[in-house]
Amino acid sequence: MRCESCPLTETPAPALEELIGRLRGCDECPALHGEDARAPTRRLATALCDAGRLIRQLRSKLRQGEGERRELIAESERYEQHIGELERLHRSSARELEEQLALVGEQAQAIRELSAPLMEVGEGVLAIVIIGIQDSEHAALITTALLDRIQRSGSREVIVDLTSLEALTPESAARLGQMMASARLLGARVHVSGIRPALARALVELGVELPAAAIVRSVREALRRLRS
Repeated sequence: MRCESCPLTETPAPALEELIGRLRGCDECPALHGEDARAPTRRLATALCDAGRLIRQLRSKLRQGEGERRELIAESERYEQHIGELERLHRSSARELEEQLALVGEQAQAIRELSAPLMEVGEGVLAIVIIGIQDSEHAALITTALLDRIQRSGSREVIVDLTSLEALTPESAARLGQMMASARLLGARVHVSGIRPALARALVELGVELPAAAIVRSVREALRRLRS
């Protein structure tokens, strides 16, 4: 059986893909498989068919690879967006954390300052109310504030009121004594007021002495003595 139009004898020759496609349907073509078929022609047709199958396989793999490439690109874009969001959240969280830490620091500073209010109660007379001495940093803050105020105001009298001091440790007692000694070195006389019985016992038990400090019952009594 012969085809009415053989792709091997057409002029001009069909394109390669068309030739391969048409040869696939030529299983009974005598030009390829019959007695009249030439061996080179059969080999060429077989090679072309094999090439066609290979091309189709490669195209399928290329399409699959292109799909995978698009998926990888999309996944990469999603990953970059996720990283960007994490970076934004990190910057925001770090900024909020810094603001919170700054606020906590300001509040701690305010609390420390309020724990030892310092005020001028008369001409050349300062009064500092000791509510508590928490640690060495707190003691240094109180002492620095007191000494700066003495130097700026030229005060010669300092009343240290201990009425609100509920507890006293050996460390806090030592820091209290150092503060008073520093005030005296600037030329100020120190008056201690508000020593309650429990605090008096604690001072004695701790062996704390208040040399060169005038002991009075209250701030009012200290002011009365200073005015007399």
